Amino acid sequence: MGKLMSDKMDEKGFLFTTDAVLALVVVIVLTASIVTYGLLPVYQGQNHQHLETLADSALETMEQDGTLRTAAVQYANGNTTDAQTTLNTELNTLLPSNVGYKLTMDPYGSVTGNKVLVSGDVATKVKVISGPQMGYVGRAYYKLEEVKYEDQQQNVTTTVWNFHNWLSNFSPWNDPYSGTPTTTKLYTQPYWGSGTSISNIAFSIPDNTTLIKGMFLLGSSNHNNVQNPRNPSYSANVVINNLNHNILNTSFTFLNLRPNSYETMYNYQGNLSASELKNAKNNFYVNFKNPGLNKYSDMPWFSILATYTNTLKIPAGIKTDINNFTDAAGVAVPTAQNLDGQGGSNEFGFSYDLNSGQRTFFNTLRSTTWNNFLGKNSIYSDGVPFVLNNVPVPGQTQAGCAVSKVTDINIPTGSRIFDSYLVINSYGGVDNTLVEVWNGTTWQVAFNSFDLNGVDYSDGNGYGNSPGIIYIKDYLKTGNNKVRVTVWDNAPSNDYDFVGLTNCYTVTSYSKLPINWVNFPFKSHQSSGNNQYSQVQQFNIGAEAQQAYLWIGASSTTRHVRVDYNNNNILYDSDTVPFVIDLQDADSKATGGVL
Repeated sequence: MGKLMSDKMDEKGFLFTTDAVLALVVVIVLTASIVTYGLLPVYQGQNHQHLETLADSALETMEQDGTLRTAAVQYANGNTTDAQTTLNTELNTLLPSNVGYKLTMDPYGSVTGNKVLVSGDVATKVKVISGPQMGYVGRAYYKLEEVKYEDQQQNVTTTVWNFHNWLSNFSPWNDPYSGTPTTTKLYTQPYWGSGTSISNIAFSIPDNTTLIKGMFLLGSSNHNNVQNPRNPSYSANVVINNLNHNILNTSFTFLNLRPNSYETMYNYQGNLSASELKNAKNNFYVNFKNPGLNKYSDMPWFSILATYTNTLKIPAGIKTDINNFTDAAGVAVPTAQNLDGQGGSNEFGFSYDLNSGQRTFFNTLRSTTWNNFLGKNSIYSDGVPFVLNNVPVPGQTQAGCAVSKVTDINIPTGSRIFDSYLVINSYGGVDNTLVEVWNGTTWQVAFNSFDLNGVDYSDGNGYGNSPGIIYIKDYLKTGNNKVRVTVWDNAPSNDYDFVGLTNCYTVTSYSKLPINWVNFPFKSHQSSGNNQYSQVQQFNIGAEAQQAYLWIGASSTTRHVRVDYNNNNILYDSDTVPFVIDLQDADSKATGGVL
């Protein structure tokens, strides 16, 4: 009798030869219980024929669906337990509970099940498994103890710098002679960062990535409350890595008059080429200039986004889908205002197109409450701004100017979901973020900027420190899922400010292959007032593991990352905030490879 062989090939499959598999004998013996057959005559009648048919059908089905060949490969590679599990699982599905069985796969061994102590009938069937139809060589991936890895490239857009809280709230730009920052000192402190002289501000882009492009978003405001003429924006020079981006005040896009005032709001989008950015440490500063700069000038937000390519080693056969959100931005207010600055208090808000600068005003109230929005399908998840009332921020309830968008994640039936995360790039006056996932039945909260329903999501009320990447895999199922991102500006003084989402997307990896991919997720948490935040996660790396990655889902304000393991062994400690760390490579460099 020939013997099944399983020599490993370069492709990490299994090699079969004709003489190796032509005579693999499978014998199945079925026994029927006395309860069913005990009153029958001793001769073999129709019920015995039924038992023989059942045995033949079981063997035929197991050959056609690959169960016998899978078990043979497992036996041949010494994985007796896996082979027995494969056979028992299939037989327990195919056979009635009152039929016992013993299946022998010669020369490897036997499995038994549905033990029948007293049998009234016995049927035996024999089957010979033949080799591949080609007759000489075939590759089978029934067992993936070792898998082939391939380079998978993912384009990533992340916020690498974010400021959203009015420069006039901070020294030295706040007015020491005023209780409120309505009169600012940008005109006497025209440099951000230091005030009176050039001082670079550092930001980082992950190492080992290929840069594609970038952009920066600069907000401008004038706090003068005089109606005519319209209060101008400042001019500015945004200097990134010593390259000047001079912006005239007339190049800013007028957004709106702030509610209940004649104060003006502007935005500017600057595009960056790959050559203007670099991996690891970058620098920038902003010089506020004339024409337009005056004592009422203020900067409400500033963001830098970078797009780059990550290359990861991913098991062959894993499918990775990227689902993009449509950009959304604008302002919504609870009472009609003269938002467009053209006279007539009839605007309840507007949508804003970041690429064109086009504003689309609407003249009907768009407003809902937190309880009517959370966990429910909502007409306000269409990307058009709306007022979100009665937000239960700890210690108080607030209203805010919100924008919300939804994207679909479709995962084929029968797939195993390995990983899924959401990248959020918000800009403008965004203070808080809510992430929900619809699994076909209900909306579940995956993240919220303040503690909600007894779940610890943040320190304090979660103000600021907008999240950058949120893990959502555990909320998904096969089939259709939806992910909803909602961001808003807190408006305790009815100062409903501009909010926006751009380049947001989900990344989901899945496969029907039996690949062992284990996640050990850290808890998504927002630190509000602390300069430092850390978590500890325990995990085990199996002896057969081939890759180990740590994805850094840091907030858009994170400036330093340190990774320790096993009693403060340092794997990573840098001002460069990584997107992902290859733990095996980091360990090899840091410790000589003890991980």
